[in-house]
Amino acid sequence: MKKGFYILLMGLVLLTAMSCGKDDTDTVPVPLEKYILGTWHSYKMDAYANGQKAEVDITKNNEYSSVYIEMTFRDDNIVDMGYWLPNDDGTSRWTTESDYYYIHNNIVQICEQLDNDSENGWDNGLSFETTASGSFLTRGSSDSETVTMMYDNASKSLYVRYSTVVNGANVVGNLYFRK
Repeated sequence: MKKGFYILLMGLVLLTAMSCGKDDTDTVPVPLEKYILGTWHSYKMDAYANGQKAEVDITKNNEYSSVYIEMTFRDDNIVDMGYWLPNDDGTSRWTTESDYYYIHNNIVQICEQLDNDSENGWDNGLSFETTASGSFLTRGSSDSETVTMMYDNASKSLYVRYSTVVNGANVVGNLYFRK
């Protein structure tokens, strides 16, 4: 009986020692209302279709720069966004606009400012357009819209989820932002 008790005690000690090694640093929540302040930029995009995953890196000047966005969150609930705006002649220009943002738990909502004079003719309404060379982020409607972003505490990233059809395949993915 003593032998069984010692085996049980050793098992409990081992179980306790294993659970002490767990790293809890990634589960500590960040106060998003303060952490979000500053400049964020898109840095990667992933896509899932037909059981496969693709991931690309995004910079301001690489082949995926059409989805590069810089967002500066201010403490007055205004976000200043910069992005490449396509011209009719196939070139593009860097442009900026300001919109409102709201935070609820780990959700960030960006809403267009109806009296925004800095839109440069680009309608609000975040969407993904598909071309032969892939998908890219665009603005697409004249209606007031809200873009919902999620905050991932583990990676300290914001992301927006998108869904589109490419060559007849349903594609779902995320566009990620970091400070």
